[in-house]
Amino acid sequence: MPGRRTWVLAAAVTFALLALGPHGARADSPVVVRASLDGEIDNATATYVAQAVKQAETDHAAALVLVMNTPGGYADSMDAMVTSLLNSRVPVVAYVAPSGARADSAGLFVAQSADVVAMAPG
Repeated sequence: MPGRRTWVLAAAVTFALLALGPHGARADSPVVVRASLDGEIDNATATYVAQAVKQAETDHAAALVLVMNTPGGYADSMDAMVTSLLNSRVPVVAYVAPSGARADSAGLFVAQSADVVAMAPG
């Protein structure tokens, strides 16, 4: 029998995919915060991810979707991102996109700190 965490993660993925799709938002739609990590992992992107987590928590979001395409970066910045994502009170979905995108090196550890990791085809 699936546990509560499994159901929360399934709901987060569903909400994330709906948020990324071409559907219009309704007033009763759950809030999904979307952040993009496109480029090298450094102090600026670590601060950006921490702010996205804080925003998702403030908005009582159903999920935070982190769309990633990164070659990696600095270990200290990666550690800060991992800590932010692991301590998030909002489920985090790491989505490596668009097609052909990557989450190399430090990006892999950031992606693995999310509750759910998905990748665009290709």
